[in-house]
Amino acid sequence: MSADTPEIRTELNAAWRAVSQRLISCGYARSAVVETMMGVALADLDELYGLQESTHYILKTRSARRKAVESEIAIEPKKAAYG
Repeated sequence: MSADTPEIRTELNAAWRAVSQRLISCGYARSAVVETMMGVALADLDELYGLQESTHYILKTRSARRKAVESEIAIEPKKAAYG
């Protein structure tokens, strides 16, 4: 088994995105693909770590994503102002 490194996570991210794109290109609705992948991932997280730990992980990940988006939004007006 490979070590869990940032590089491995980048590769896995690209692989899952490729799978998603392939399914969408086969005619499946993007929403159906994303929701199904999410359901599978949630079930696997629960199985691996238990409901409480997987819920904590999801909330932590969601919070980090929200902060990143908010940071990007805050930077955009500055870019426009200074062009």
